[in-house]
Amino acid sequence: MAAGFAYDPATGRNQPLIEELSSGSWAFTLLPPNNSDAALGAISCPVLGWCEAVGGNGNNGALAESGWGKSWSASSPPLPGDAGELDTLSCPGVDACVATAHFAAVGNRFASDTLSHGVWTDTSPGALTGVLDPGFAVACLSTTSCVASTEFGAHTSFNAPTLGQAGWNVQPVNLPSETDDGALLGASCTAGGSCTAVGVEEPTAGGANPMAVQFNLPSPNIATTTRVLGVPPLVGVGMSLTYSATVTPPPSGGDVTFIDQTTGQTLCTGRAVSNGTASCATTAGNVGSHRILAAYSGNSSFVPSYGSATVTVAAPCPTGVTHHATGEPWAVAATVVDINGRNCPGYWVVTRSGGVITIGAAKWMGDASGRALAAPIIGIAATPDHGGYYLLGADGGVFTFGDAHFHGSTGAMRLDAPVVSMAVTPNGTGYWLAASDGGIFTFGNAPFHGSLGGIKLARPVVAMTTDGHTSGYWMVASDGGVFSFDAPFYGSAARVPLAQPVVGMSPQPDNGGYRLVARDGGVFDYGDATFYGSLPGLHVTNPGVTTMTASIDGRGYYLINAAGQVWAFGDAPFVGNA
Repeated sequence: MAAGFAYDPATGRNQPLIEELSSGSWAFTLLPPNNSDAALGAISCPVLGWCEAVGGNGNNGALAESGWGKSWSASSPPLPGDAGELDTLSCPGVDACVATAHFAAVGNRFASDTLSHGVWTDTSPGALTGVLDPGFAVACLSTTSCVASTEFGAHTSFNAPTLGQAGWNVQPVNLPSETDDGALLGASCTAGGSCTAVGVEEPTAGGANPMAVQFNLPSPNIATTTRVLGVPPLVGVGMSLTYSATVTPPPSGGDVTFIDQTTGQTLCTGRAVSNGTASCATTAGNVGSHRILAAYSGNSSFVPSYGSATVTVAAPCPTGVTHHATGEPWAVAATVVDINGRNCPGYWVVTRSGGVITIGAAKWMGDASGRALAAPIIGIAATPDHGGYYLLGADGGVFTFGDAHFHGSTGAMRLDAPVVSMAVTPNGTGYWLAASDGGIFTFGNAPFHGSLGGIKLARPVVAMTTDGHTSGYWMVASDGGVFSFDAPFYGSAARVPLAQPVVGMSPQPDNGGYRLVARDGGVFDYGDATFYGSLPGLHVTNPGVTTMTASIDGRGYYLINAAGQVWAFGDAPFVGNA
């Protein structure tokens, strides 16, 4: 990075200029203000992704710019009235800089500013003895340990300004006796506190000689290590997240600045370190890989350090209806779709007329809308890999889409009672249909373990589901009674006084339990199924729930009604209504 100014002949003014070298090419950025004769004269970049530049604002005041690339923010460091601009700059750490002013003072004064916690402070000293005209360079180990270059007159010794804990002071420098004039023009310091300033001395006999002067400054003597924590490997655009940084050993003082090195955006600045930890609450940036840097500023005792971690930002998961279908919504099935390495939630909703509404990341793979149906559609079931789905008609008609395979149906049979539910075998090579009288119909490799056919039921069966461990199944009646066939019995709501009848049933993915749902949205959990809430608990009246389905991991569930309203509980992500 380089800083300077560009002269605009149309306005006759200078404009601050930043040049950035990347992949062998320079690119410039002109910075505001555009209406004053402003210029930058020095720049310091302690880490990739953050720089500070200083100069003058064209109105006899100082100008500072913080940023990287094309993103810069200006500030006006305070200076004594007789100092017009900042000419030199050294940043030993992020958000930790010292700048000295162009000599425009009377007597032996010069000006300086210190940047910390995002704020510039006037740290100009009072009068110092000797001939002092700093303004060529400054080198710092910390914001309280610096040496500034200076001019000197016809003397065999001069005083160089140095900065310590107590502020600016002078350090005597001896010169050859024949020196008539000269200046120190540049300075650099090692981490151990050894500094060298270089310049020119002019002998009285004429000519000029290069010269070098060494200084020893107090140096921070406690090394630190900074690590970035709390960086998830994959996030979505705009997602809220908090980065943490640990500094070891825990320092007394100093702060941490968090930077997106990929974009040069400063995410958080001046975050105080408490018990060795600092944090930054922010949001994920644009799609792509982002290197997040945590920069500890250091202080007079602790050495600055930096740590980084990489986060990948993916496109946001889709939400809302992505494919619309007409008709009365009736049943829902949940899914998760891999979008660029990120699991995005979604669900399918089937309508009574056979249309499939896709919400969130759920993919539309066709539906039965437009067909002449012998009976309304009353259910939807996903294949085990979620690459397809089945639609179920009340007459037992089965319609397949995606990788769902047709193994038969009761569409052409004469049934004693309508079909009310469907369950797919764990390997997807068969399915069961259940009728309201408890009759079970098996297709493909689905085994028959018994039915309630021929048994007089107190209330009709409303749903069934399968046990993936035993390939058995459960059925539930509208009074909450549960019937198990070669599947563990975990309990029922048959003896529970129900405000409204049970309408649906959903198994746990681990087959260790199941849930029932009533028309009023009341949820009843059994086995290892956890209760995460219900509609009566939310004071929702007359929701008219038609069915339910578990989230993919079973730690949540969805309820739906005939108006297409979806309620999500637990970790089931809500991505829209039908």
